[in-house]
Amino acid sequence: MRQPNWTRILTILLVVLAAYALIFLTASVLFRFTQAILLFVMGAIVAYILTPLVNRLETAFRARWLAILLSYSLLAAGLFAIGVLLFTPFVQQSQSLVDNLRNPSAASLRTISTLQDDARSIHNDLTANKGIVASTTQLQSDQANLLNREIGRLQGDVANVRHGTISGQTKTHYVRTRKSGARLPPNPPPQTEVPSSYIDPLATRATLLQNDWNSAARDPQHINISQYQAAISQAAKLTSATRHMFHVMSTTPIALIRSQTWLDQHGIKINVQDKFGQAASQVSNQGTDVLNNIITIVTATANILLNVALILIIAFYFLLDAGRLIRSGIDLTPHRFREQVWFFIESLDQVLGGYIRGQLFLSALAGVLGGGGAAALGVPYPLLIGIMTFLLQTIPVIGPMVAVVPAALISLFFMPPLTTVALVVWFLIFQQIVTNVIGPRINSMAVGIHPLEAILAVLVGYPLGGLLGAFLAVPLAGIVHIVVRSLYAYFALGHSLPTAVVPASVDEPADEPPRPAVMPGREGGRAVGE
Repeated sequence: MRQPNWTRILTILLVVLAAYALIFLTASVLFRFTQAILLFVMGAIVAYILTPLVNRLETAFRARWLAILLSYSLLAAGLFAIGVLLFTPFVQQSQSLVDNLRNPSAASLRTISTLQDDARSIHNDLTANKGIVASTTQLQSDQANLLNREIGRLQGDVANVRHGTISGQTKTHYVRTRKSGARLPPNPPPQTEVPSSYIDPLATRATLLQNDWNSAARDPQHINISQYQAAISQAAKLTSATRHMFHVMSTTPIALIRSQTWLDQHGIKINVQDKFGQAASQVSNQGTDVLNNIITIVTATANILLNVALILIIAFYFLLDAGRLIRSGIDLTPHRFREQVWFFIESLDQVLGGYIRGQLFLSALAGVLGGGGAAALGVPYPLLIGIMTFLLQTIPVIGPMVAVVPAALISLFFMPPLTTVALVVWFLIFQQIVTNVIGPRINSMAVGIHPLEAILAVLVGYPLGGLLGAFLAVPLAGIVHIVVRSLYAYFALGHSLPTAVVPASVDEPADEPPRPAVMPGREGGRAVGE
């Protein structure tokens, strides 16, 4: 029986532990410079996006710095045009959505507050006269008349609450102009009726209170003690119910109350506040705090502008000197390894460049289709839906699966269920087209990994780097896949390391056909990206 080589096993374990310790130490150091690393990564992404345009302009003008400046000018002009067209609708839709996520204003809840006060006053008056009624079975005429007026006014309070509206605090005027009304659905104002499921129990108790009082005080000189006690009990229950209703209405966003009203009108017995009230209130409070804190907004805007400027500067130098930096790195490499290093550089460029540009194109297409479908179906906030769809679509594999969720939630809060179903069906249709038909043609073999590897990469990348980590996880996994495959072929199968012919200049335009990359171990070799 062959004895295991314990020395080799121990050596392998020590190497694994040392590698883990080195990775942990490196990650700990890099974590302290997350902001700087993020800026450089974003600059590299911008450089990858603009590289084809810069190369074409360089061919025409023979000056790379001029080509970069012209590319920046075209990018700025395009962003300015998009901003002019979309900035006003975006601000209006965002403000309207935040208004609908706010809780009702105190002024609009005045009718409910009046109902609560009158119910409490009736209960107090009935309780104050309880001792006299119990001992004499009589009630003074002025007290009986006062209670008759209060109970009659209570019925009017219930009617006012039932037929009134509640609204949120807003400075926005919800006017449908000709320009916006012809193209986009109107923004729903933050107001709605009181749901019947909220007011019906109060109306029932108010009626029972009035009936018990009428039975007890039919003759003020001979009060029915049991009916009087029943009236006191109904007044106490009504006071408690109005207090609870006021609390629910004052802590529930307008959008949820509107959804509850629609469900009640169609006989669907679901308590929306119990299921979604707490989560929606947290979103509402956070959104309101951010919008109301002008210092936070100004500071965040200044930081964003500064970061954008730094990203553009970093991208400028990437575009200008990337070839020179690569050439310097190649020159530092021993001559016998240069073709292997160039193969890795070409693979890196193919995977990152092709994937980033393709994924952004697909995300933009999905955003346009998502927002356009919402606008066609009359769903409010189509611009916000399109932007959220674009951002979620940039997350590989998982993003397209959850991109429909924000659109479906907005439609559920403001539109009938059939419209929501139609919107979901539309999302499923165009997601299939974008992901399974157009996607493979755009990103054909750009990454070259199994979907399970992509899902694992996203699940690991998102906790580490958020949305950007999830976005870059798949191409990085593709690069790791290439390295591992090459090393496995070299160490396990005895093949040579893959090579590519180093060009005379690394600054040649990207439109020129790529040099063939030789992958030993495969007949005839292959070109990178085939």
